[in-house]
Amino acid sequence: APAPAGLGATAPPRQHQQLRGGIHSPTPVRASAPGATPAPDAAPGPAPAPTSDQPPAKKARKAKATPAVKKPWEPGLGTAAFALLVTLHRLDLRGDSIVKKKLLMDEAEESGLSKDGIHPKGDGGERNIAPGYRAGKQFTYSGWSCFNAFFVQAPRGHATPLVMTWSNPMLIRMTDEGKTLAARMHAAAHARGVCHCGLMSEEDIAAALATTSGAAADGEGGGAAGATSSGATGAAEARV
Repeated sequence: APAPAGLGATAPPRQHQQLRGGIHSPTPVRASAPGATPAPDAAPGPAPAPTSDQPPAKKARKAKATPAVKKPWEPGLGTAAFALLVTLHRLDLRGDSIVKKKLLMDEAEESGLSKDGIHPKGDGGERNIAPGYRAGKQFTYSGWSCFNAFFVQAPRGHATPLVMTWSNPMLIRMTDEGKTLAARMHAAAHARGVCHCGLMSEEDIAAALATTSGAAADGEGGGAAGATSSGATGAAEARV
């Protein structure tokens, strides 16, 4: 039987939904046209900032500076060590390859090559006593005080000591290292016009000074051979 009017018609689907008191219309879906190119994805955003859990990047270490190479020790002009070396070379040229301590001190004192001299001042030949003792005079440094540090022990930049010592009273003989340095100092004394012994020829002076290239050092007083390392010409002109 036919349904009564107003009751047989199917109710239309509900087009609205009520969510938390509000009514929203469904978003219609648009169909893309045939052959259309899809829209590209959105460009990626910036990388996230590192969080506190990530360790900070390590800084690159600076390269260590190369230490300056120190030049071999040479005594300065007018020092006691300079006078002792020149005197040792003078005595060696005279044939005294082995000398006594007293002879070396006396000859170096008389040479006048040391500004402060070699012997202790005012000791009158008496034995100096180190501080702390009641009797005797107080110990004072003299020109001879440099002998152990720069002659008996190998000075800076030298492979061996400059002298060998033995016996009592002390006997002294130069090593090959000491002879080379003593010859340079003796030649420098001639070039500076402070030695007139006549034991070295112009050829000897030139040969000795030729070994000073790059070896002059500040030493006790700047290196006596430093200003005469130009060679034999300057030495010959300065010689008297």
